Amino acid sequence: MCILVIDLSYQSGSVFILDESQKVLGEIESPESCKLPSQIQTLISKQEKKIQAVAIPQGPGNFTPLRLGATIAITLCTILDVPLITFSPFLNQIDENQSRGTALLDARSGLSYYAEFSQEGGEVYLTPTTLREKNCEIPYQTCKKRLGFHIINLFKNKQFTEPKELKIEYVKTPR
Repeated sequence: MCILVIDLSYQSGSVFILDESQKVLGEIESPESCKLPSQIQTLISKQEKKIQAVAIPQGPGNFTPLRLGATIAITLCTILDVPLITFSPFLNQIDENQSRGTALLDARSGLSYYAEFSQEGGEVYLTPTTLREKNCEIPYQTCKKRLGFHIINLFKNKQFTEPKELKIEYVKTPR
């Protein structure tokens, strides 16, 4: 099994392919948007196993990177005839052994996206995202190990999103 993850929640995004053991089989760090489609094509063509799903964050995050990731993912799902997995970027902060806590993501302009979470049996439950007047000191970087654990669980539980029903969560109004 291979899952293509396109995590462009923020400008420093990451694209990588996971196998069922959460091993990263190939990756593109901080991809340039103008080169991304051809870089993904090259990444996929180097794999021995067939891509079985494409995973993207549904937000919150930066408007343009989220839209770019969604467009590429929907196109790939259609071409490859594979399911779409959507996930919250907050999963990037949630260790598989944490039962509850809070997560913050930078929303710029002195604001942070905030959500509380609880986790039971591999399923994560998040409260609705809110904005807080607080700087998030930790920059967003994709933690492939944490994110991989959650994405594999979503795949195994067949928690797929119909591409036509995809709704990106911006929280902040785009400029």
